[in-house]
Amino acid sequence: MSRYCSCGAALATDNNTGRCGACAISARTLAERPPRVPAAFWQTDRIRDALAARDMGALIAAYRTHPYHGRPVRQDLAAGWFGLSQSQLSRIERGLTCVDDIGRLTAWAAILALPDDLLWIRPTAERGTPSLSPVRHDRHEQGSANRAGVGETWDMNRRNLLRLATAAATTLAASSTAVDRHRLTAGDLHPLPLDHGALNDYAMTADTLWRQFTAADTKHQLAAVVHDQLTVLLGQLRTSPGDSVRRALCQTIASLFQLAGEISLDTGAYLDAAHCYTLAATAARDAKAADLWACALTRHAYVCMFDGHDAEAIPMLQHASAIAGDGDSALSTRHWVNAVLAQAYAATGQLDATLGALDAAEAVHDQPGPVHNGGWLRFDGSRLEEDRASAYIRLGEADRAEPILTAMLAGRLPARRYGCALTSLATVGALRGDPTQLVHYGSAAVETARTTRSAVIRSRLHDLQQHLSQFHTDRHVRRLDDDITALTGGTL
Repeated sequence: MSRYCSCGAALATDNNTGRCGACAISARTLAERPPRVPAAFWQTDRIRDALAARDMGALIAAYRTHPYHGRPVRQDLAAGWFGLSQSQLSRIERGLTCVDDIGRLTAWAAILALPDDLLWIRPTAERGTPSLSPVRHDRHEQGSANRAGVGETWDMNRRNLLRLATAAATTLAASSTAVDRHRLTAGDLHPLPLDHGALNDYAMTADTLWRQFTAADTKHQLAAVVHDQLTVLLGQLRTSPGDSVRRALCQTIASLFQLAGEISLDTGAYLDAAHCYTLAATAARDAKAADLWACALTRHAYVCMFDGHDAEAIPMLQHASAIAGDGDSALSTRHWVNAVLAQAYAATGQLDATLGALDAAEAVHDQPGPVHNGGWLRFDGSRLEEDRASAYIRLGEADRAEPILTAMLAGRLPARRYGCALTSLATVGALRGDPTQLVHYGSAAVETARTTRSAVIRSRLHDLQQHLSQFHTDRHVRRLDDDITALTGGTL
C-alpha cells in the first residue's frame, strides 16, 4: 500500500520517518531558525493587527500560522528560536505572560527578521548611526566604551548581563557547598527537581543559540535571549540539586556564559567578556567538563591577545592545553588551543614555538569522525590556513601569508572572517611598503566593519594602524587612518 508524506509526496518503501526528504530538511531548518520570508509576508490582517497592538505574542502566533508556510510551524519548534520552552511560548502567545523588556523584544524581532519600519520598539539611539567615542589609549576601556553603532539596546542588555554575572559568581560558589551540607545532614539526596528531559532541553536550547550566533552578522541581538536562559538555569542551580543534576546545569551554564562572552567580545566589551569567560571556566570546572573548561580559558586568553598582552596569554593557554589533555581525545579541543597558542607565540617573536604549535594543531586532520560540537567547540581545522597566515604576518613573513589569504577571499567566508582576511591583506601591503594594496584592502575591511559592527574586525583595524605612520605623506592612507579612527578611537 502506498504511503504519503503529509505534504502529499509519495514515500519510499524503506522510509519509516513519515516525512519526505524535503519536509525532513525543512523540519531541521525550522528547528534552528525561522524561514526567510518575502516583504509581502508582513501585510496580512493578522500580522498587521498584532503590530498595531504592539503584541509580540500575537505576532509570533500570526507568524507561525501564516498561510505562507503551507501549514503552521509547530509551537515547540518556534519556541526554540527564542530559547523558550513550548509552555512558555504558549503563555506568551495567549497573553498570559506579558513581555515588555525592550532588550528581549528587540532580540526576538531580530530573530524573526521583522523589517525595521514595522518595529515599534524605538531605543533612543537610532540604529545605523555610528556613535563615535573620544580617543582612548587603553584597549579595554576603548572596547567597553566604543561599540560603534550598537546603541542603547546593547547597553541595557550589557548591564543586565553584568548584573547576572555578578549574581552567578555567588550562586556557583553557594550551590557547591549547599549539596555537601545536605548530604551531611540528610545522608541521601531528595528526589531531583529536574528530569533528564528538562536538562536535555536546556542543553539543546544552548546549542540552538550557538548556531544562531554563528549565523548572525550582528551578534549582540542574541544578548537578551542568552540572559533569559542563564537566569532560568541559575535559578534551578539555587535549589541545591544533586551532584549529577548540578553538573549538567553547570555544563549548560558554562556553555552559555562562553556565548555571552563571545557576544561581549564582538561588541568590544573586553572586560565584560573576560568576566563571562571566568564564570564559564568556573562552571565547567564544577561540571568536571575538561574540554568545556579548556575552551573557556582559551577564549579568556583571546581577551589578553586583543588587548596586545600576548605574553600574558601564553601561560593561560598552556594551562588550557594541560586541561584539554584530560578531555575527550576524539574532540579537537587540544588542537584549537595549539592554534591559538601559535598566535601568541608569533606575537612574541618565537618562530620555532609558533611553527611547532601550528604543526600540533594540524594533527586535527588525522582525527576520525566529527571533532567538534558546533557550539562552544567549533574548531575543525578549516581555519588553520587562516591561522598560519595570521602567524606569518605577526612574524613579519608577508610573502608567506599573502597566497593563503588571497585563496581564502576566493571562497565563501562569513562576514567577520571576511573582514579579518581583508585586514590581514592590508597589513601585508603595509609590510611590503605598498600603499595601493594597503588602502584597497583596508578600505574594504572598514566597510565590512561598519556593516557588521563587529568589534573583532575593529580590533584588527586598530592593530593595522600601527603600520600606517610610514605612509603619512599619502593622502589615501591618511583618509584610511581617519576612517579607522572613526571606528576604533585609535590614532596614527
